[in-house]
Formats: sequence, C-alpha cells, structure tokens
Amino acid sequence: MVSWRQGKELKDYVEVDGREIAIIPDAFFTIEDQRDLLHFFLEADQSTMTRGRFLRKMQAYWQWWKGKGHIEKFGINSFRVLTICKSDLRKENLRAVTKQADDRKTGALMFWFAAEKDIKPFLSESILKPIWQTPKDYELHELLED
Repeated sequence: MVSWRQGKELKDYVEVDGREIAIIPDAFFTIEDQRDLLHFFLEADQSTMTRGRFLRKMQAYWQWWKGKGHIEKFGINSFRVLTICKSDLRKENLRAVTKQADDRKTGALMFWFAAEKDIKPFLSESILKPIWQTPKDYELHELLED
C-alpha cells in the first residue's frame, strides 16, 4: 500500500440530474502493483442507507468520473469504488441497484463489492483475493486484476 487517506479533504461535489451531490468516501487508498498505481475509494456500508440514496451516491461517482473530477481533485487517471457490505444479501441488493448508476444502466466495472465476512481481519491481505464482484455479472475478481 502506497497511501491511505481519510477525512474531510476527500469530499468533493458533482452535479447529478441538476442537483449538487456530495461525494464523501470513507477512505481513499493507492496500491502499487508491479505495473502501475491502482487507486480505490472505499465505502464501508453499514446497511443504513436506502437503496435510492445508495444509487444516488453511485451515480455521483459515475458523473464525477465522466466529468474528470478525480483528475482535478486527486490527479489520478482511473479508480474503482470498493463497497464493503455487512452481509452477502446486502451486497447482492447493492450490486443490483448499482446496475442503474451508469448511463447505459448495465453495471459499470468501476464499482466493486465484497461482504465483510470475506475480509478478515478487516482490510488485511484478504482484500487481494477473488472476493469482489461488480454489478455486471457474478464473477469473482481479485483486487489487482486489470
């Protein structure tokens, strides 16, 4: 891990459907792979957010990416949004709703989901294993894959 940041300095804003939406990730971190620096925004879901509110949050990330907010704010070319969910059921619900976040409504590969039980101890090397799923399909992905 190259860097880990938390706090108010991560906050940014983007317009979604004529409304200004705040993007407030729980953390931002960078991992150095053999070939590249990989950037991740972490969302630690506590199962308190409604599906509609979570969808707006993911739409905000999508619009922010399209508008190149990540380049402006952090100077990075690409990123993934990792959401860690309390349960497999919650993970499946959020994956389903996130299919609606991108323009084509097919599920963007920038959104990755895992269940808390698969990350033990929290944010250990287990995050590198094939525990991640996108809204696109049911495949399991390793964090450092292309």
